[in-house]
Amino acid sequence: MLRAFILLMLITSLKLSATEKKLSFGVVPQQSPTKLLSQWMPLIEKLKSHCHCEIDFHTAVDITTFENNIKKGEYDIVYLNPFHYVQAAHPVGYNALVKEKDRKLKGVLVVKNDSPINSIEDLKNERIALPGPTAFAASVLVSNLFYQKNIAFEPAYVKSHESVYTGVISGIFKAGGGVNRTFEALSDEQKKHLKILTTTIDVTPHPIAIHERVDKKTQLLFQDTLINLDGTPEGKKILEELDLKALVKADNKDWDDVRKLIKKIEVPKVQ
Repeated sequence: MLRAFILLMLITSLKLSATEKKLSFGVVPQQSPTKLLSQWMPLIEKLKSHCHCEIDFHTAVDITTFENNIKKGEYDIVYLNPFHYVQAAHPVGYNALVKEKDRKLKGVLVVKNDSPINSIEDLKNERIALPGPTAFAASVLVSNLFYQKNIAFEPAYVKSHESVYTGVISGIFKAGGGVNRTFEALSDEQKKHLKILTTTIDVTPHPIAIHERVDKKTQLLFQDTLINLDGTPEGKKILEELDLKALVKADNKDWDDVRKLIKKIEVPKVQ
């Protein structure tokens, strides 16, 4: 009887150890932490139920801090921009699990809807709100629209895409950089105050990547869960809330377009 009890306790202990394993899910701070948490928790809960592990949501106060966290490998799973992936994440052991199907990432330069500004030339010497030095499409690609035409401007780095849009709507900035996904995710009330002045070239979008320290079985469970989200009403709702299209299996080489591009454009150096 005692042996049976000890065996039962051992089995229970092993099960608890498995379920108590905690992973961190990092999300690029394009929007406020509160908004990101509400958007991403349904997906995190879905992953938790499939891998039988605990997953904590994480973001950062700004995009530069987020990039530094990636360089230190602080997140087990991470949704990040393509520049951070090829420059910082992959070299320290992150591998892309999935990317959006049939979507490209594009930078947008926005101004107030009633603004007299009609072209990028009208923004010469103006302060332009950007979410961070290495926010790839929203800052790097948008900035290069100015560089290509030799138009002087003053970059004003704020904390997030949300801060950019709010700053332009309030009139603090004449224009600001964002991306098609976060612009589309704005409320109708916010959108009515903004217009897209111009857009950048498009590139392969953000991956969801995972650190190589996570065991292979869990990696495959996550990947399978993510690519099958579009197959159920619940999963479709999760994607819709995140403004993500269906997810497909990704490969590191999918971001070769970004690697080639950053050799040709000016990218700010961040300490």
